Amino acid sequence: MKRPRPLTLLCNISYNISVNDRSNHSDPASFQPAGIITTGNNLRAFSFAQTKAMLALMLLSGLLLTSSCGREAPYYEPGSIEVTSTPDGADIIFDGDDTGENTPHTFSELEANRYEISVVLEGYFPEPVSTTVDLHPAEHVVRDFVLSSEAPTELTVNSNPEGAAIFIDGDDTGEVTPATISGLEAGDVEVQLVAEGMYVAPASFTATVVANENTELPIETFALRWKKTVMLEGFSNVECGGCPELAENVEAFMHDSGYGLDQAIYCKFSMSWPLNADPFYQYNTTENNARMNYYLSDLNSIPMLTFDGVKAEGSGLNDTPINTEIATMMETAILAEPGFLVDVTADFTNASVSTEVTLTAMQDVDLTGHTLYIALVQSYFHSDEAYQDVVDFHWLFRDRVDALPTLSAMTTGQALVFNETLVRSDWDLDTMHVVAFVQNDATKEILQAGITATTAHAAASLFINDKTTLRPTLGGSRP
Repeated sequence: MKRPRPLTLLCNISYNISVNDRSNHSDPASFQPAGIITTGNNLRAFSFAQTKAMLALMLLSGLLLTSSCGREAPYYEPGSIEVTSTPDGADIIFDGDDTGENTPHTFSELEANRYEISVVLEGYFPEPVSTTVDLHPAEHVVRDFVLSSEAPTELTVNSNPEGAAIFIDGDDTGEVTPATISGLEAGDVEVQLVAEGMYVAPASFTATVVANENTELPIETFALRWKKTVMLEGFSNVECGGCPELAENVEAFMHDSGYGLDQAIYCKFSMSWPLNADPFYQYNTTENNARMNYYLSDLNSIPMLTFDGVKAEGSGLNDTPINTEIATMMETAILAEPGFLVDVTADFTNASVSTEVTLTAMQDVDLTGHTLYIALVQSYFHSDEAYQDVVDFHWLFRDRVDALPTLSAMTTGQALVFNETLVRSDWDLDTMHVVAFVQNDATKEILQAGITATTAHAAASLFINDKTTLRPTLGGSRP
């Protein structure tokens, strides 16, 4: 079989070296050479000068080879995929497209790549429904499908959000929601979902699979909720250098990174410099200053971004992180488990915004030395006046609860409810949200956060009894 060819040199260089007075040195033993080269049974003696000349020529040859002679691009032997079925005659589908071929058929001269293969034969149901082939160079792969006149016995599992690993009777299916699991026997099966960084309830669900049917579990069968919500805070001024860039990076992260408000919350505080007349600072100078003083040891210049109460640095202006760097930080932060959840509700119909914040302990947790911050933020504001060519502003701090609640130890299942009031202006009600977060007074670390803007959370109480149930361990790859 033809094999992948290695890199080959395109140039050949030949040279001849003569030996002076060879006839005068027919007896090698009578001559004391500086270097010796043997070829077969012939022995040739060279002087130091001749040896140096030869080495120099060899070096020159190497330089010519590397500088003037190209190399062929690597050549990879094509692979092949043989598709069969029982019975024969099924249409073969590659990556969703009908190939025009029927089983059995071998597709040759295929590039190394990933291929999704399925077959269709009227009146028959294939097992598997489809298969994925990661074809390597010079590889021959066979994929066989069993076609049955009876409909398969299947189970479809959904979840919101999607992407939870599916386990059946304790075995990892290798699939994530939403997915249809085939090859099952009729009867009761135990279904479990595992999602990294999330609570899932119930811990397991018994589904009755019906023979030759697709049994589908409704999306509400399982409740999922993130264990952690990350809190970001920005500090800027409408005229500070780099402030528009930081705002743009944060907004890009909030809008485009795929993280929802149940995972990441942002609030921007306005500082008094370099423009004391900054309208967002002037709206609430007292509480903007209070937040500035809280972070004063780090806030020696603006813009600044904190990530769960810790100054975040990156490659942006003033060493602030850009949106991709914020997303990288999130990958680790979102997997934390504070041990409690924060739920926030509010009534924005009145100028005095009635707010209720509930902390629910998922495990015993000591919140002594922590403070609950409750603030009103505006997710979007259009300014009639441009500042550094910016007229659209996002996630602006507006008001804060004056008397901040202090916290203490909580036991599993305990819920603490705080009813507070915030003051809003005549802004668009659709842009108003209440943010609540718990912060360590000594370290400034923010443990957990919540916001009214999120879609309806699954109730925290759902997860208390199920959270300690032994769950399968994630492993292997997922689609």
